[in-house]
Formats: sequence, C-alpha cells, structure tokens
Amino acid sequence: VTKRQEQSPIQLPQQQLPLQQQLPQQQLPLQRQLPQQLPLQRQLPQQLPLQRQLPQQQQQQRQRQQVCTTYMPQCTATATTIAGISGISGAASNQLSYPYDITLDSSNTLYIADRGNNRVQQWVTNASSGSTVAGQASGAVGSALNYFNRAGGVVIDSAGNLYVTDPFNDRVQYWANGSMSGSIIIGTGACSSALNELCDPYGIARDTTTGTLYIGDYSNDRVMMFLS
Repeated sequence: VTKRQEQSPIQLPQQQLPLQQQLPQQQLPLQRQLPQQLPLQRQLPQQLPLQRQLPQQQQQQRQRQQVCTTYMPQCTATATTIAGISGISGAASNQLSYPYDITLDSSNTLYIADRGNNRVQQWVTNASSGSTVAGQASGAVGSALNYFNRAGGVVIDSAGNLYVTDPFNDRVQYWANGSMSGSIIIGTGACSSALNELCDPYGIARDTTTGTLYIGDYSNDRVMMFLS
C-alpha cells in the first residue's frame, strides 16, 4: 500500500487574503481613526457656581431679598438706621451703646434698652435723637432705684408704664409713665436661685391680658413666671 502524498496547503492569492488584512489603514474601525474626544465636561472651562462668581455684596443683597420674599413679603432688602449712629457708640441723646432690646407702644414710639448706657431711650418716629425715660441720661451706672446696672429687656403696657430687667442688679424694675425713678417688683438685688430672686435676668415678656411677667433668669438657667 502506498502512502498518500501529503498535499500542500492551498495558497490563496494576495487579493484573497482575509478582508481585514486587505483594508487600507484609513478603513480601520472608527474608534481607531478618530482622535480621542474628551467628555464634554472636560472640554468646557470649569464654571463656578453663580453665588461664587458674584461679589460678596451682591450675594448678601440676594440673600436679604430671598429672606424678604420668603418670610416677609412687605419688607425691603435695604435697611435704614432709625436710632443711633451706625458704628459709633456714645451716650449723647442721638447715640446708643450696645442696644439690647426694643419694644413699641400703640403709636409706634420705640423704647430701647440701651444696655451700655444703663438707660431706656424713647425714640419717636422720624426723630433724630431720643430722650431718657428710665435710668440716667448720662449713662451712669448704679444700684439706686433711679439707676440701672446694664438695662437688659424692656416691655411697655397700654398705660405707658415700663418693665425693665436690671441684670447686674439682679432685679426687675417698674417705671410708671413719667416717673423719675423705678421700684423693684421682682428680685432683691442679690444673685440667688430662690423662687423670689434672680441672677442676671435679661429677657422679659408680658401677657397683655393678665399682666403676668415672664423673665429669662440667665445665670439660673430658667424662665420665671410672676403673676401680677
């Protein structure tokens, strides 16, 4: 038996090579021909958020406008100084020193607890200066009934009588309308946690129906209610 002669592989002509070998370079798959394209966000210059591009003053103006629009539709974003001189502390009648609390009467007259001057100032609408209605006009400090040692909070009743917390004298004073001195209605003048005493009282509120007073007794970490 003769061996079968091995047959040589059939040689295809060059033009019959597999298709991918015949294609010229420019017909390679598209992703190999095109230059690499960066994602769009990498091509564009980085844009800072709008609030970082705006000057700080414009940011603050926008924030004030947003507060007005959201919470107080009738307000404006630009404020006006109506009492005192902006940034200047003093004891003159047109000045204040660390004003701490305010209240209004029925005619919209403003009463200001002028803490740094140990007094309460009355400021009529559109006035250029105030007048002292409790404490000393000079701003002097003291413990007598016509003095305060840091006027804290202030409220007024329908008759124009004032109720003023006197923090460093540990008491609340009552000043009748037009009076030249006050009277102690809460506290003894000593810092204590007893139920009839206070220690650094600041905040004050008054129930207009019952006359009940609520006092923020700062250093005793409590709020006290005193019936009229």
